[in-house]
Amino acid sequence: MTTKHSLFSKALSVILTVTLVLGALSLGIVFPAAVARAAESRSAALPMGDLTFIVPEALYLYPNGSSWTASTSSPFQYYVNNDANNAPITETGITGKIYYKYAYTFDQVNYGAQTAEISYQFVDSSFRSLSGGSVTLSSTTIASGGSVDITAGMSPSLAASANGCYILWTLTFTDTADGVL
Repeated sequence: MTTKHSLFSKALSVILTVTLVLGALSLGIVFPAAVARAAESRSAALPMGDLTFIVPEALYLYPNGSSWTASTSSPFQYYVNNDANNAPITETGITGKIYYKYAYTFDQVNYGAQTAEISYQFVDSSFRSLSGGSVTLSSTTIASGGSVDITAGMSPSLAASANGCYILWTLTFTDTADGVL
């Protein structure tokens, strides 16, 4: 004798089995298209590699006794540098160091930028541009994995009340992954 409960269980089992089979078949048809779209978007949007751009932490100027009362400009004296791994170098140097590296591999293809252009601008503590001043670099082009020396420089003429002078460094390169500057 079959009870209502066992009849209902058998009917439910058949319905669930048919639903699972149809679901599996439809996933098999839809799934390859989803994988293809994911692969296309992955290759179109490459991940960005690690970019290293290291400049001196501080530049010390030659002392100028009149800077307390008048606008003055002073040459660079010492540099507080980091090494290529961004570890501080304890002693001050008479040459500043700039390091750059941007190269990475994705799907066995090399990307990044082999060279970059270095530029600078003197700014105040509010990032307003200051006129004057100079930085002497051993080169304005830097190779990935290489360094450029700062061999000399002169601060802009700063008022005695100035709260600081900063160098805003800019690195310009074209990423080979997307050709964007």
